[in-house]
Amino acid sequence: MSLKFTLNSFVILVAAADLLSGQGYVDPSIFRYKEKWWMFSSTGNNDVLNLYYSDHLHQGWQGHKNNPVVKLNAHSARPGGRIIFHNDKLYRMAQDGKPYYGIQIFAYEITKLSEALYEEKLSSINPIITKSGSGWNKTGMHHIDAQEHNGQWIAVVDGQDDCSEFVSPSSQENDCN
Repeated sequence: MSLKFTLNSFVILVAAADLLSGQGYVDPSIFRYKEKWWMFSSTGNNDVLNLYYSDHLHQGWQGHKNNPVVKLNAHSARPGGRIIFHNDKLYRMAQDGKPYYGIQIFAYEITKLSEALYEEKLSSINPIITKSGSGWNKTGMHHIDAQEHNGQWIAVVDGQDDCSEFVSPSSQENDCN
């Protein structure tokens, strides 16, 4: 289930509507583009990306005719942050789920987006952000929320270390306790 939240007078998030139902939806990324609402969502397997669209935020969501738009590719299927519109181009952030979940984030330029077509291409062979090997993002980077502000880019990121629940399968020991 995917929910849209609004802020009430006490600044508490309150569910406003079910946008999708019927299966597990993971890391949805919703955005408005050319008078239509769009949403990417993955499944729990992290290797499939589905695309949905609607004319109205709270109702009428339909699956794209080419779903899944990314098939059997854990390197690029799972959403990894906000869709960015920059210099008249759309970019989708994607988590790299191989060799393990959430290792780094890549950007994909969306080159075609309509009810009938979807195409994207890798923006760079280098990740936007990746694990550092030590500290708070030792084992991976899961999410990036980047925005342009006063001519500069700022971002909030989500990293993981050996103490988090997302630990590399190769890490047998955990010295966090």
